[in-house]
Amino acid sequence: MYVDGESGIYPPDGFSFGVIYLGNQSLGRVLGLPGTPGELSLDASSETVYVAGQNSVAVIDALNMTVERTIALKIPIFSMAFDGSTGNLLLTSGNSVFQMDPATGRLIRNATVGQAAEGMAVDLASGVVFVANYLSSSISVLRTTDLALVRTIQIPSPAYPSKLSLDTKRGVLYATTDEQSVIKVSSTTYDVLGSITVSRSSQNGTYALAVDQTSDRLFVATEPGTTISELNATTGALISTFPVYSSAYEMAVDQTTGKLYVTDYHQVTAITPTGFSQSPNSLLQYVLLAPLALVAVAIVAYLYVRRLRPIGGRQGAPDPQPRTSRSWWPWFRRRH
Repeated sequence: MYVDGESGIYPPDGFSFGVIYLGNQSLGRVLGLPGTPGELSLDASSETVYVAGQNSVAVIDALNMTVERTIALKIPIFSMAFDGSTGNLLLTSGNSVFQMDPATGRLIRNATVGQAAEGMAVDLASGVVFVANYLSSSISVLRTTDLALVRTIQIPSPAYPSKLSLDTKRGVLYATTDEQSVIKVSSTTYDVLGSITVSRSSQNGTYALAVDQTSDRLFVATEPGTTISELNATTGALISTFPVYSSAYEMAVDQTTGKLYVTDYHQVTAITPTGFSQSPNSLLQYVLLAPLALVAVAIVAYLYVRRLRPIGGRQGAPDPQPRTSRSWWPWFRRRH
């Protein structure tokens, strides 16, 4: 499993990328990269990992854990997906989807979709990519070969789709809404099949999700919140909930073992069908422990000075913690 995260320490002006071996939950080599952390995408056929920064893509040899090159772009990247059928990378930025040749870094073409294009899901069998349009409350369906628009799926309002998860076995696409539910869409007919209620609180919105195609289970995280709901993906019935350390940012299911992996600001959490266990070998933990002794004095001094002279707000009040430090992330997030 490949993970990236911003440490603020290693490197001081960049972020870290590493691999966690799932068999024994041990951490492999960690690389320091410049910029701010973004999405990851894997080309399994060539063992290549693509890591998006604010306006660049690092190409990493996953076998040797070496950075082959960095592709500079003139657009901020929000989401990224590798299309195994064409060998191209798909990027979302603003209201557009871009197709890029990772070998040359050339932007081949782009297509305008809805407002604030965010998450994507590639369906290799049908040759389409689904794109969540946050502000348009819609999902665009594009052909991966030429980015031609196949269909625009309008989501019943209020709903603000941002993350997508595709169950190719049952032909169902799941989308977060930033409200209390998850929307189900047919990935073959593109009809809206209904919704699954995840939270009863108006203060919580669905943000991250992942589907286990083998057992027909759907995992959904809401924010703010520190629990993950496990639901029957077909009926929407709640199976159980699992606690996590902080608000989940991304989730992925190992379709072979059924284990769920969750990233947040601090660590990687591994959740099994019968419970959860926090991985002791979190990437950020490894990144932070080594230089901790070197910066301890500086941190204590900073906190002491800040206590004496707080920056904004009342003295002793905690600073607001946004979901992400990426300055180019959409300003339009209503809760974030």
